[in-house]
Amino acid sequence: MTLEMVKSAIATIILLLAIAQALEMTQVLGYVRLVPVEKRTLRRMHRRGGIAALILMSVVAAICVLEEGIYFRPLRVGIHAIAGPLAMVVLLTKIVISHRARRLLRFSKILGGLAGALILITFVASVVGYYL
Repeated sequence: MTLEMVKSAIATIILLLAIAQALEMTQVLGYVRLVPVEKRTLRRMHRRGGIAALILMSVVAAICVLEEGIYFRPLRVGIHAIAGPLAMVVLLTKIVISHRARRLLRFSKILGGLAGALILITFVASVVGYYL
């Protein structure tokens, strides 16, 4: 298995984690009822999933920077190089708010949606290069 394949597999897991995070929080907020799990358990899963996603994103970022370097051309690579680290910053900010600055929790939904969107953008910017 090549390093590129490992990076792609981890990136896919990150995307699936982001989707699971969104579904967990929609159930916590009462928008849907997907699984018969208590809200407290879902919140705990959501927090742990966010931390896991951030750790996996750090691994992928390290592989990218150490193996490929930092480039901004062509455009899709530039989008990938900006959206990925930005997703990490947003996710880290959300984690810090939920653990240390609870008075700012009102921004949590916005930050979570933004982190998810940036993860999706990063993933799509990577995949597009293989199909175009």
